[in-house]
Amino acid sequence: MPRWVLPVIATIVVILFQEWLTRWGPLSQSPLPPFTIVIQELAQLVITPTFWLAVGQTLQGWLIGLVIALAVSVPFGLLLGTTRWLYLSFKLVIDFLRPIPSIALLPLFILILGMGMNLKIFVIAIGVFFPMLFQTAYGVQDVDPVTRDTARAYRINPVRRFFIVEFMGAMPYIATGIRISASLSLVVAVAVELLVGTPGVGAQIYIAQNANNVDLMYAWIVATGGLGLLIAYGFIWLERATMSWHASQRGLSA
Repeated sequence: MPRWVLPVIATIVVILFQEWLTRWGPLSQSPLPPFTIVIQELAQLVITPTFWLAVGQTLQGWLIGLVIALAVSVPFGLLLGTTRWLYLSFKLVIDFLRPIPSIALLPLFILILGMGMNLKIFVIAIGVFFPMLFQTAYGVQDVDPVTRDTARAYRINPVRRFFIVEFMGAMPYIATGIRISASLSLVVAVAVELLVGTPGVGAQIYIAQNANNVDLMYAWIVATGGLGLLIAYGFIWLERATMSWHASQRGLSA
């Protein structure tokens, strides 16, 4: 049986169950609309310029914030992973800052950056920075010591050795971190839009909620979930395509 069959069946069962609950079941009098109503609303929504403008605004902040976070966290993670004294020096500071959600610092960031696109980008970058930093550092620390010793024995140039042994050895961890960070950054982007009103999908959810347009609100929520699925599976495909040389990806279909 193909691997996709069971997830598809489970999804259909969940949709049918939700439809029954909201049409004839215990939730028939609740504000939660049936899934088919939400899909009808979404079908009307996707043909409007408002939908694509909001999606574009969300994806713009998502992409810029993600790229900035990767550009800073990956080199710093490689440095921490290869330099033990540096790792120990920053460990206390990183462990203190790591559990603090970037969303919790929104009031401070608003005072500094205002409530525009810069705020969204910065909060996304902060939210993604620490998961990516630790993924990279752990990846370097997990490199086989025998590989390092072999590279030294062959007197490979230190710079080349760093890229061949440390960076390539950490690549599976980095690739996984990028995949996780891509989904996480979308969550942060929509949360900022929802809480602050920065233009994007989250702001449209807030507008629909304030207008008491429940069907439209859930249509935007479903659209957000669909966008998240596209990003998640897109990065899974990208990871398998770029990491096909690694043992962890052998035998997996894209």
